[in-house]
This record gives sequence, structure tokens and C-alpha cells, in this order.
Amino acid sequence: MKKAIEKLPKEKPEGVLKTEAILNMLEDLQESRKGLEESHKELKKSENFTKNIIEHAGIPIIAFKRDDGLIIINKKFLGMTGYQKKEIDAIGKFFKLVFPSRLVKSKIDKALSLLYKGREINDFVIPLRCRDGSTIIVVSNVAPLYDENKKIIGEVMFIRDLSEIFELEKQIRYWAANGFVQPKLEKDGKKAESHVEISEPLKGLISKNSKKQ
Repeated sequence: MKKAIEKLPKEKPEGVLKTEAILNMLEDLQESRKGLEESHKELKKSENFTKNIIEHAGIPIIAFKRDDGLIIINKKFLGMTGYQKKEIDAIGKFFKLVFPSRLVKSKIDKALSLLYKGREINDFVIPLRCRDGSTIIVVSNVAPLYDENKKIIGEVMFIRDLSEIFELEKQIRYWAANGFVQPKLEKDGKKAESHVEISEPLKGLISKNSKKQ
């Protein structure tokens, strides 16, 4: 009987129990840390992926969060305007430098008021002042930025210099003059009228190129 009692499990001292509890907590913390590190790596990958898309989108992009200022800007925008990031890192500074005209500012304010009512702004044509004092005409699409509660907290602008679009138009007219732009058929099967007009100087350029070929 005495031997059987001796074989019964003895209660662990309080100090041992505390040590084991601390060790278990440390083990749990280590597991949590591993999980956080993995989440951080995935988040970093996602951020790098997004940043890569923005940088190589082929068009100037800039975005502001109303409370925190500039959150997105790509090299294309900086290259087009000549500004440095620190010069336009707040929305007030941005509007003061890039859109100094009161008329332009009022048009932008009207557009942004519509944006904050949930509407996207497409093909918005405005003059933009570059760092060297020159002005370019740009066309912009503006979209709202939302937080996790679907509240609008800022805006992102996708911009194109219209002089680039004019250059593309010249190329379209060149191919149209050489018969590569085919008019769409109307419902009755007849050809729709072509709306591509070629200016006289461009006709001369096309004629010279055609003779060379």
C-alpha cells in the first residue's frame, strides 16, 4: 500500500508551474511572430506588385489622401511636370503649384464635389503648369479612394498629355489614308461614313512617304 501511494503523481511546485506557463507563453508568442512575419512578407509582395504596376502603367499617376497628403506618385508624372516629390507632397501645395489659375481651380472644385458624391470623373481636360513655368493641356480621369468603411478619403488622378494624343491622332490618320481604317457597317449593311479627315500638310507628308515606299 505504501509503495502504491509513493507511485501516485505528486503535485508540481508552484515555481515549476509558473516557469512552464511562461515557457508556453513564449512558445505561443514565437508562433504568432512567425505568422506575423509571413503576413508581412505577403503584404510586402503585394505592395511591391502594386508599386510596380503604378510605375510601369505608362501614364502619369498621382493620388492624395485628404488627411495624410500624397500617397501615390510615379516617375511618369514627375518626368512630365518636372516637380520633385517633396514639392507637391500635400494637396494644398499641389493645387497651388500645378493649378494656379482661379478658373482652373473652380473647375477642379466642381469636379471634386461630384467625385465626393460617388461619381467618377472621366476625360476631364485642364491646363497644368509644369515646374519650368510652361503649361501643358492634359486630360485626366479621377477616381475616388475609399477606406475600409467605404468612405471616400481621397482621389487618384490618371493623366495624359494631350500633345501625345495629337501625335497618336496623326498616326491614326496616316493609316486611315493608306486604307487600313475600315468603316463599320450600319444596320442595313451599308458602309458608315468615315469621319477621319486628313489635313493638307499631313496629306503631303503621307504622299511623300507613299512615293518612297
